[in-house]
Amino acid sequence: MTETRKPKQRFRRKKSEPVDEDKSPSMSLEQIMGGDPDKIRAEAPPRPRLTYLDAVRGLVIVLMAIDHARDFWTPTQFQPTDFAADGGGWQFFFTRWITHLCAPTFVLLAGMGAWLWKSRGRSKAQLSVFLLTRGCWLIFIEFVVISIWWQLPFGVLWKGFDPNLMYPWSQVNVTQFPPPIYMAQVIWAIGASMILLAGLIWVPIALLAPCAVAVILGHNLLDPHDAQFGFQQLGQPRTFLEKLHGVAHTGFGAISLPSGTSLTTNRTWMNVYPLVPWFAVLALGYSMGPLTKHLGRKRRKTFLLIGLGCIAVFAAVRYTNAYGNPSLWSPQATTLDTAMSFLNVEKYPPSALYLLIMLGIGMILLATIDLLPTTIVWILTVYGRVPFLFYVLHLPLLWLSAAIMVQKRFGDDAEQWALSAHNMPGEPQLWWTYAAWCGLLVALFPVCYAFGRIKQNSKAWWLSYL
Repeated sequence: MTETRKPKQRFRRKKSEPVDEDKSPSMSLEQIMGGDPDKIRAEAPPRPRLTYLDAVRGLVIVLMAIDHARDFWTPTQFQPTDFAADGGGWQFFFTRWITHLCAPTFVLLAGMGAWLWKSRGRSKAQLSVFLLTRGCWLIFIEFVVISIWWQLPFGVLWKGFDPNLMYPWSQVNVTQFPPPIYMAQVIWAIGASMILLAGLIWVPIALLAPCAVAVILGHNLLDPHDAQFGFQQLGQPRTFLEKLHGVAHTGFGAISLPSGTSLTTNRTWMNVYPLVPWFAVLALGYSMGPLTKHLGRKRRKTFLLIGLGCIAVFAAVRYTNAYGNPSLWSPQATTLDTAMSFLNVEKYPPSALYLLIMLGIGMILLATIDLLPTTIVWILTVYGRVPFLFYVLHLPLLWLSAAIMVQKRFGDDAEQWALSAHNMPGEPQLWWTYAAWCGLLVALFPVCYAFGRIKQNSKAWWLSYL
């Protein structure tokens, strides 16, 4: 009897899918190994980072340095985005405009980073404590360390802390500390938003995400109620609600602090980055955290579609001039001027349209950054792995280099100058900005590389705060 053979089943191997750098196992580390979780985490090797997130973070911090180099090296009497101003033009406009990308993307990435921090074996309670403590730390650094470099007169370099040297915009001399203006900028915005996020993480992401989007898109409805806190109005009395609104929503809102203590007498709070809508950008980043763990192709498609969608909505709404930005666009004499008018969106406070286009570009970068040459990606990750160190160091370096430059060129005439409170004689030279920027990046690269290696190889808890 002939034996019938069953046909052999042929299995076709699936094509290998790209593996993300931080692919999480289906089982937790504790389940796989057993034992004490804290001991396991302490003994486990450091997990690989998501390189594309570090690269995007590095790119935006490098772009940010262009804008700050311009503040110190090429001060102007006109707003750089005022392309019609005498001495302005497309060079100044786009030098400023490309740096608009930095703050929204950086805050969004901070939110994503919070989700990733929790995903690596921490509980929500641990994340809440971390966000609360790190937020307080960032606010402290903003007002005690960072604010001084925006206000310190260059004359301190060659005259020391002479009582005759005054901080700009005030009658406070340089021997008094802290500086007279508490400048609530992006580090403050991230810190204060982290404190809020410490509570918001307990809200389900399915609810948190749409609420964050609603705040980002809808906060311009508050514009008619904005208190006009200009420097010329500091002496006018303010009610508590007006001050609260100024802190929450008014960009560059300036509020005189009450006298009575050394920290408040003759001091002003300048609200450069209001909490609304910045806390919502951080919350949105946290809500999008799960998307960062997608495999390469899926991640690219997801972020690319979101980014293109944001830009499409921006273009449609901006074209109507109906909502989302305090200044309207209009046709100009040339196509380039018309394009600049269309793209000229408000950063202080960030309008809905500003956030739409900048977050849209940020999403596209998250989808495509690792398509750049490997060397460029590596250089960006060196900066992007230590953004806090870069931020804290780049301002004193820019201040020092600018102080040396103005002292050599103008001598004692420049002793009261500080940042863009002065306007150097002659036509502003934008190439100085880019020269100072390149020098800054070269100087900080080895420092960032060395500190990045320390963070990578150390398990010290306090490094999470740097």
